[in-house]
This record gives sequence, C-alpha cells and structure tokens, in this order.
Amino acid sequence: MGKKETTLTQEEKEFFMREAIAEAKKAEGLAEVPIGAVIVRQGEIIGRGHNLREARQEATAHAEMYAIQEACRGIENWRLEETQLFVTLEPCPMCSGAMLLARIPEVYYGATDPKAGTAGTLMNLLEDERFNHVAYVEAGVLEEECRLLLVQFFKKLRAKKKEEKLLKNYDTIKYLYGQLKDVHSKNKEVTPISSSLKYSGEPWTNNSAVILEFLHLGEALNIIKPFIAKTKTARISTLEPTLSPKDPKFAEWYKGYETKMKKAEGPEPAEK
Repeated sequence: MGKKETTLTQEEKEFFMREAIAEAKKAEGLAEVPIGAVIVRQGEIIGRGHNLREARQEATAHAEMYAIQEACRGIENWRLEETQLFVTLEPCPMCSGAMLLARIPEVYYGATDPKAGTAGTLMNLLEDERFNHVAYVEAGVLEEECRLLLVQFFKKLRAKKKEEKLLKNYDTIKYLYGQLKDVHSKNKEVTPISSSLKYSGEPWTNNSAVILEFLHLGEALNIIKPFIAKTKTARISTLEPTLSPKDPKFAEWYKGYETKMKKAEGPEPAEK
C-alpha cells in the first residue's frame, strides 16, 4: 500500500478541529474530561461526539465512538469512506480499532496522549499495513489549544480535590473540638499546659492549648483522648476555629502543616 496523503487544506483542518474543540467544551461543561470529535464528508459534518464516560458510566463512551455511530446512522452505512475524523486527543486502542473497522480514510488529532495514544505515540494502529485498512494520520492540528483544554481541566480538578480535602480535615478538627470540649467539661482538675507545648500560629487556636501533631485525620481522636487524660490540658474551652478553609491564610497554613506531617511520617513507599 502506498503512503496516503491529506485531501484537505490547512484552513479546512483548523476549521473542523475547532468544531471538535467545541464538542470537547460540551464535555467539560458536564465535568467530563474535555475530548471532542467530528466526522466530515464532502465538506459537511455528519457525526459529532464528546466524552461521556463519567455521565454514562460506560468504558466505551468516548467522543470518537459517538461521532462514528452518528455518522453511520446519518448515511445509513457502516463504511465511512471518503470521510475525515477530527479529534482533540490522540485516539486510544478502542477508538483506533473502530476507525479501522469503519474504513475512515483520514484521521486528524490535536494533542498527543503519552498514556494511551495509538495513532503514533505508543504505537500506530491506523497506519499499520498488516491490517486490511490503512488511514492517513496527521497529528498536531491546533495542538496547543487542544492541550490547554486538558491541562486547565485537570488543574481545576486537582484544586477542587484539594479544597475538598481541606474541608474534610476542617470538619474533622471541628468534630475533635467538640470532643475535647466535652472531655474538658467533665475534668474539673485542670492544670495549665507546659508553655513549651503551646502553639500560637494555628488558625483555629485562639490562645488555646492544642497539640496539632495529634490532629491528623481520623486517627487523631484515639491519640488525643489519652493525651488529655494524662496531661489534663487547660483552656480547651477557648478552642474555636477562627478561619474558614476557603480563607487564603488557611490554605497557606495547611500547606506548611501538611509538609511537616509528611516529614514526620517519613518518605512514602515507592510504587510497584
């Protein structure tokens, strides 16, 4: 088989890739990884699709699969000859296989996928001449726009998970505060805590005596109770949260606290 060539101009490639990007943004609006695809035939889009894997909880709910299905229904033919497929991210093995089965002759994608790309990165299924169909493949169409869509999405996702972690830890501390206050109210013989154990910089301590090393996630309570029983910590009744987790100062303090805790726990074991 001879090497195939593109049938489109650069202007046409960018126009249709922007249509794929528009599909990707639909996925992003649904909190899905922003990947979009379109299929073009004789200058017209006959199939569109965007990632819906989380919404539908289906492993096969990829943008390319929906675009292929819509295109086949539109022309009432499983053979998508004389078409071009545009997708914002390099196709995975499943989608590359579907393109071969649908006899799609030209495939254009934006960003490469170093973890699952099979159109030139990990392998190139689409141009493998051992198959009974070979497609023309072109990478890097509006690559930076496609890449930034993914980068910004995962950046926001990480920030959201970090905020959820802060809120979870904050709720834990508030719960522990209630436990500590309850223990204090039942303990009438209270002696002042050693000044060497006092902390003044923590956002939820207001001239209180709390040893934050013991306040680490869910295991904290089991450690704190015997500590209180032994030391009869004073002034627990003054322990009140004074910052919200959404306050920038809270995030700044928590970052330093988390680093200190990791150092105390030692390095994490290497992944197998």
